[in-house]
Amino acid sequence: MQYPKPANGSKRGVHWTASCYPAHANFQWHLDWMVRCGIGWVKYVADGNASAGQNDSGVQFGIECLKRGMIPIHRFYLPANHRWIDANDNAVSACVRNGIKYIEPMNEPDLPIEWGGGSLPTDWLSRSFRTWIGQARRILALGGIPLSPALASGVFQDRGPDAGRVTVNPFVWVRDAGITDFVCAIHNYTGNHPIDYPYDAVNQDGKPLTQVEYDKYGPEAWDYRSLQNINEQRMRDRNPGDTIRDDDSCFLAVLLFRELLDEAGFRHVPIMTTEGGPVHTDLWDGRYPRVVPKLFIEMLEQELRWMADRNWYYCLCPWLWANNSAGGTGGWADCQWYHPGHPWVDSDGFMPVVKWLINRPLSEDGNGGPIAPPTQLPEEESEMPEPELQWLIPDWNDARPVSYIAAPGDIVWRLVRAEVAPDNMANTVWINVLHEDGRRANVIVKTRNINGQEESLPHKPGEPYNRPLWKNDNLTIWIDQDNSDKVVDLHGAYWNVPGVNTFHVGYVLTFQCITEPAQETESEPGPAEITEQEIRNRAWNRIYPAGGIAYNSEAAFPVKARELALGCPVTSEFDIGPYRAQGYALGIVYAVIGEWQVINRLEW
Repeated sequence: MQYPKPANGSKRGVHWTASCYPAHANFQWHLDWMVRCGIGWVKYVADGNASAGQNDSGVQFGIECLKRGMIPIHRFYLPANHRWIDANDNAVSACVRNGIKYIEPMNEPDLPIEWGGGSLPTDWLSRSFRTWIGQARRILALGGIPLSPALASGVFQDRGPDAGRVTVNPFVWVRDAGITDFVCAIHNYTGNHPIDYPYDAVNQDGKPLTQVEYDKYGPEAWDYRSLQNINEQRMRDRNPGDTIRDDDSCFLAVLLFRELLDEAGFRHVPIMTTEGGPVHTDLWDGRYPRVVPKLFIEMLEQELRWMADRNWYYCLCPWLWANNSAGGTGGWADCQWYHPGHPWVDSDGFMPVVKWLINRPLSEDGNGGPIAPPTQLPEEESEMPEPELQWLIPDWNDARPVSYIAAPGDIVWRLVRAEVAPDNMANTVWINVLHEDGRRANVIVKTRNINGQEESLPHKPGEPYNRPLWKNDNLTIWIDQDNSDKVVDLHGAYWNVPGVNTFHVGYVLTFQCITEPAQETESEPGPAEITEQEIRNRAWNRIYPAGGIAYNSEAAFPVKARELALGCPVTSEFDIGPYRAQGYALGIVYAVIGEWQVINRLEW
């Protein structure tokens, strides 16, 4: 399976708002800021319900992410005991149709709030994974990539009666169900624990806090407690010998998930933190400072560097870019990166991490830079599978797909799914052939053996085409038209593969008629569509200094400059001592950092 990644190789991600209607307020303006931050992944929430041929509440948001080169992670807002319905199929189809591949159908089933009725079943782990296996099959069948149930932070330890605990490997159930491709979603929140927790000296040995360390983040980060009080707690709450199996309320919980995946045979399955990392204002543990902006940046930098050379760790999406400040619903105000009026934010309304990310080249994250685009083979038929193909045949098998290269607008028979048949269908090749709308099609299915002999398979109304797979067969199968994908090297002679019953291997193939999509062309907007704000924004983007200045009409300095009629800016914002300032054509504005309600004017 091909797992899409951002072209620039970024592992930086973020969670958009908590609303399941994500295309709210001026969301495109926020997406543009994310691009400036080098964000490569955006997690968001959608209702997961759609009528046939229509979109769910999040598809348009995902489309806008893709337009900007960011990979969308599309969460369905569904309870853990949700029974899958046609509307969910329609929502997956809408996502895939628009290039949105990653679907997360289940969130934190280890917590009571995620179950309809608000009560956590005693068998929550097996029930939630059984439910998810059914959901994953549907997502895969429709061309999506399912994300596993995203478990809450600390799920491997005893958290009391209000949260479940993982004591067995649930990915064994996934393997035994025949699912081979998915993404492991995790919520390894850092809290205010250091990145090496629980192995750090404070947790292991009760290392005392020094005055220099106390002053680094200021008394606010310690809730104004005394040095003596903090050190008494450090000594009292130390945990010599602790490992992540004793306390996984930390970033390194990712290692437990990696271990479980590898044990179940899923070394190829990537991991995504779809919620997690540091969160502004978090204070889980009084032995450590509260997550203030300076500490937040340090933690994020360390975590991105830790991820850099682990190719299986795709992204980290901290909670939360914005919520009520950007039209979202619910609480979590103190977690927002965009929080105008908060004493920690810069004059543009963003927490300092945003400016830090903008100024930090992606190369400093250490994860290798841009991903080279795939090379297009020159032959008429390419052996690279189409992105929509669900190729579930294991690597020990010789079978391979051959894709027909079509022009935009061509009618094509695409191979959309291929898998090894279960035991009760062995020794046979089964071929489903579907119209574009999913109905079974009556066409000629052709096979060609290794000796060149061809035959046409008989149509059976309401059933798959099928043909026994004889001992000396080595088949190529396609739809008897020039515009069809093919599958080649289908045989059962695997006497040298451990655990495979020789000559009892079968296959299930699914072909579907599609219209090759035309290449999209963007039309130039007419003059009537241009607003004054867009003109102003474009002017700021072309202004001195080179590279422009991102326009934010609500930022304190531009508002004051317009009030005083100071004209256009001639410098970027800059810090000097406790002040932030910006030069305009007819004067300079400045303010104490964090006190944006009091802005002063200075003549040139």
